[in-house]
Amino acid sequence: MKPHGTNWVNCRSADLQERDNTKVRARLLFQRLLLGALVLTSPMSAAGQAIKATMKELIATAQTERVLTTHQSGRFGNPALWQDVQAGMKAKYGIDVQLNGSPAAPSMGQMLSVLIDDYRAGRKPARADIFNSGGEQLLQLAQADVLEKIDWKKYMPDLTSEEITMGGASLAVGLSPYALVYNTKIVKDPPRSLEDLTDSRFKGMVFVLPYVYGFVQLGVIKGTKPIYDLFQKMVCNGNIAGTFRTGQLGRVTSGEIPIAAFNGSIVDVEELKAKKAAIERSDLGGELRIGGMEYTGVPKNSRSPNLATLTTLYLLTPEGQEIYYKHTGNDSPHRKGSRLQKLVPKIDFIETPEKVQANPEVYTKLYPNMVKLLERGC
Repeated sequence: MKPHGTNWVNCRSADLQERDNTKVRARLLFQRLLLGALVLTSPMSAAGQAIKATMKELIATAQTERVLTTHQSGRFGNPALWQDVQAGMKAKYGIDVQLNGSPAAPSMGQMLSVLIDDYRAGRKPARADIFNSGGEQLLQLAQADVLEKIDWKKYMPDLTSEEITMGGASLAVGLSPYALVYNTKIVKDPPRSLEDLTDSRFKGMVFVLPYVYGFVQLGVIKGTKPIYDLFQKMVCNGNIAGTFRTGQLGRVTSGEIPIAAFNGSIVDVEELKAKKAAIERSDLGGELRIGGMEYTGVPKNSRSPNLATLTTLYLLTPEGQEIYYKHTGNDSPHRKGSRLQKLVPKIDFIETPEKVQANPEVYTKLYPNMVKLLERGC
């Protein structure tokens, strides 16, 4: 099959290179944190008003704080999400607050560094009152002692130990499952296994995430050497044509991206399929049953810690989960009525900060080595 599109491994646009460089800088910080001696057991502390002890007090104080800002791009910064959450919290708690999305804000990786740097420098208030991240990023924040450690069960007794992480630094609000996604008009014989991704028939057709997520998590269950060798074959065979970001499925349906490895959502694929778009997803014969939890936490120097705490709790109510699913395509498999649990009944690995911490070989060696390989080429 004829290679599709431009080979971007050594010739990518400036914005993609900058995004990748940001991830590398975040990775270097992470390595220092894993190797360093920042302690996870520091005592709770509050910025501004202290987080109140009872749900009644929490709601009342959240009303006085009034404004909450995410200052984070991507799905979590979507103003439409926060407009719906704001209306839902008014209906549920009777409070009239302003929740601000921030679509033009820095990326998660950039804000991660900002939050850590601001906290260490003693800057108040934090530039984000609430923060959403994956397990790897959450570990960095927890080790840097940026987030409040909250007794969440005090407000929501049915929370499970799987939902509360890093000593109360965050709550799991959604699952982001990975999937291989491809254009059905271009890819008539799609990859059916991980090894198929190295096949010459897919030369110049595969686009990967700039921070190689999906492959990283596969390193935990498949082993670091097999996954690095597989990724190296993909690069050296010329199969990888460029990078994409999760949610850029218009690039797949248009044919610009024949194969996306791997999209961090499946619901958006199903929605496009329902509209008869030329798109399909695959778990590569069961080899790609992986995902990452999405967490929400409250910076210690948040301007509105009570409102941020209440908002995080609201996201785990049935109403909040419905809104989160509507805008992100994800919900929590730990919550009753999870739609994703029906779409992904079996999953072999879910990334959590504890699992990141337990697999330093993957996250401090395999991860940056694959990013470097993607940057420099074979």
